Amino acid sequence: MTEKLFDLDSYCTRFSASVLSCEPASKNGMQGFAVKLDRTCFFPEGGGQPADTGCLQVGDQSAQVLYTYEQEEAILHLCDQPLPVGSTVEGVLNFDHIRKPSRIPFISMVLIISSISSRNYMRRHRKQPLRELLPVTRRSKNLELPGLPEVRKLLNLFPIPGKFR
Repeated sequence: MTEKLFDLDSYCTRFSASVLSCEPASKNGMQGFAVKLDRTCFFPEGGGQPADTGCLQVGDQSAQVLYTYEQEEAILHLCDQPLPVGSTVEGVLNFDHIRKPSRIPFISMVLIISSISSRNYMRRHRKQPLRELLPVTRRSKNLELPGLPEVRKLLNLFPIPGKFR
């Protein structure tokens, strides 16, 4: 099991870890080496967030982390170079690449909309199924939810670039 340092500090960009295994692997069409560490700050792809990238360094040797993913209880780092098992590595996240400021407002907006919309829906329509209130198809472009004008007003109060009209 990999210790998830990002759960302790979401802004962690550097860490030290031990290499537990390193095997040839391919993931999402990329070839490389699956490096398993005892601990990591690299967040694996999941929940709508893309995988972290960066590099792992052992002395003068540096391996680029192309992709990070979870397999069973371990987080694996797909690297372009093999790393010696048992060595201590210095991990450095490409923090600006993945956690762009432009993504944070989007994620915040989605969480706010879902929270407010579900609360408003439950308050107003406790016994009526949602599918009866929203007879829409997947091709609908202008979906109007109960309470959407209120949601838009509330979203415009937050310091998020742009306005939600």
